[in-house]
Amino acid sequence: MDKQNIYDQKPWLFKPGQSGNPKGRPKGKKSLKTYAKEYLQSLSPEEKMEYMKGMDKKVVWEMAEGKAEAKTDVTTGGEKINNVIVLPNIDDADSMETTTETSDSS
Repeated sequence: MDKQNIYDQKPWLFKPGQSGNPKGRPKGKKSLKTYAKEYLQSLSPEEKMEYMKGMDKKVVWEMAEGKAEAKTDVTTGGEKINNVIVLPNIDDADSMETTTETSDSS
């Protein structure tokens, strides 16, 4: 099956070279992020300190150092997690006992 045929069958797929947002922000227009950067760069050191005093200390720390990376696995001890499916016992529908089955997806 050639690529053009795929796009004919699935019209929701973007064709090569087709923009995902053809009427998006025009080239040369500033984004909100650019405006914010320019505003903060234009502040004097005193204004920057005053601005940061109104911010949460955690946000200021993350701006300076980046977010902390959590490498802790507190649930499995590094072992693989098996999928667990709980099904009703269909032999005796009145008692509604449940049976637990695990599936190994390897």
